[in-house]
Amino acid sequence: IQNFSTRSILTVTNVTQEHFGNYTCVAANKLGTTNASLPLNPPSTAQYGITGSADVLFSCWYLVLTLSSFTSIFYLKNAILQ
Repeated sequence: IQNFSTRSILTVTNVTQEHFGNYTCVAANKLGTTNASLPLNPPSTAQYGITGSADVLFSCWYLVLTLSSFTSIFYLKNAILQ
């Protein structure tokens, strides 16, 4: 995970089937908490004979107003947020 002033990047290297699922970025500061989700699905490339793994980058732009710095940014896999 790399954190920058306005975003956070989660890099998943050598993606395999165990990495597939829903990823959720959660950002929080004194103004509140927010989250955004993105699915990582298997590619439909088997028909072309493509195999192996790849790297995936998830970029999480901060969704809470940036009037103050974030105290917490983290990623969850297959989580149910309530």
